[in-house]
Amino acid sequence: DGDMYSPHTLLDEIGAFHMASAFGEPGFQANDIGDIFRAEFGAWLNPQPNGRCMDIPPRGVDKGEAIARYAAHMGVARKDIWSAGDNYNDIAMLAPYHGCAMENGVQAAKDAAEYVCKDIADVIDTIRKAEQD
Repeated sequence: DGDMYSPHTLLDEIGAFHMASAFGEPGFQANDIGDIFRAEFGAWLNPQPNGRCMDIPPRGVDKGEAIARYAAHMGVARKDIWSAGDNYNDIAMLAPYHGCAMENGVQAAKDAAEYVCKDIADVIDTIRKAEQD
C-alpha cells in the first residue's frame, strides 16, 4: 500500500472524517430524537437532524469542516468553493463558501447562504453567471 495515491494515504493526509447517516419511515421526525441522541452521545458525536434524516459526524466535524479539509488537501481556494443545501445540517457549508440555499429550504439555511435558488439547475446557472462576472 505504498502508492502515494492509495485511498488510505489520501485519507491519512486529509484527516479522518467518518459520518453515519440515518433515516426513518415517512412520518418519522429525526428532530424529535436529536436532543435525546445528543444528550446520550454528544461527547463523541455531533448529531444533526434534518427532517426524516440525521447526519451523525464526529464531535467538532460537520459538512463545512469536511469541505475545508478536502479543499486544503486539493489546494482549492475558499473563493472557488460553492455549496448547495436546504436544511440545518447544511448551514456549516453554506455560510463560509458561496452557499446556495434551496428556495423551499428552512429559513436558517437561506439566511446563511449567499444565494437562494429554485433548484439545482438554478444553482448551476448562478455559478455560471458569477464565474462570468
